[in-house]
Amino acid sequence: MKYLLLCMVCIPAMAYACLNEKHVSKYGKHTYESFSIGDLRLFKNHNIAETELAVTNLLSAKPATEEDILSNKNSLAVNYIKLGKLAEAETILSELLKKYPNDYSVIINLGTLYELQGKNAKALEYIKKALTIDPDSHNGSEWFHVKVLEHKLKNIPEDKIATQDILGLQGRKEPASTAYEVIYQLKERIPFTPRPNLVMAKLLAELGDYLADSVSIKGAYIIYEISMDYDPKNVLRSIEKRDALKPYFKKYKEAIPYTGVYYLDAAVNIADDNKIAIAGSLLEKGLNYFTAQEEKRKAEERQKKYLLFGGAGLCALAAGVFLYRRKKQAA
Repeated sequence: MKYLLLCMVCIPAMAYACLNEKHVSKYGKHTYESFSIGDLRLFKNHNIAETELAVTNLLSAKPATEEDILSNKNSLAVNYIKLGKLAEAETILSELLKKYPNDYSVIINLGTLYELQGKNAKALEYIKKALTIDPDSHNGSEWFHVKVLEHKLKNIPEDKIATQDILGLQGRKEPASTAYEVIYQLKERIPFTPRPNLVMAKLLAELGDYLADSVSIKGAYIIYEISMDYDPKNVLRSIEKRDALKPYFKKYKEAIPYTGVYYLDAAVNIADDNKIAIAGSLLEKGLNYFTAQEEKRKAEERQKKYLLFGGAGLCALAAGVFLYRRKKQAA
């Protein structure tokens, strides 16, 4: 268990090395080796210090080839976007587009930039154009981006969002793959999304519903709790959905997960000793929580056994007394 949690918290690159997990949906469907709860690690914000350092390094770099120049400027624009310097990023990407009109990375980054600027129609145009160039990009997950932009363009009032089906997940095949694609996109989107935000809450809630029905009650429990952070008024009823999963944890003898290990303020860089300490602290909290849950489960099982044996003992005693009295009366 400690090794599993260490993989999930401290070594992001090893997420796929930890796929020896068993998950169960609320309907009893088991998922083996195709969904890792470690993939649910989501960060609320970009790491500003690391992003600023990346900008400094990119500005001081001296790329030698055309390919390196494109990569350098594109990366610079991406980091400017993370820092909220959208005008600077747009200048760079617009210049690159003139020179490289069919470069996927330039076009997709412009699509993201335009969405952050609120130019959703233009954003959708660029995202769709990028998909014609590379439909399998970002692990085949860009359909998510298209769905979100199409929803935004409908201008649905906030009080109607709860009734919408933004992503249409229930109709998709290969549940574990679909879940991973959504999580991949959420990792990119969440750091750009201040809380509260009902659309983000709805996206998370839809993923929670999908995980609960098709993949993992553990994953669903975590996602519902994260959704609540974007929906403090509980418009989407994620609190009730989360609590409705608790009987299934009991039914399938699963431990309720500790959400704090998966929803973090900023990315943990294991090259930084201080951040390793933070990761270790989170790991310890997770271990303590899992240990407490396991001890609670064992205590409940012991209590059931004591009640069972105690009840059987009382019945035997009562039967003995009854037979003794009956025998005595017969004598």
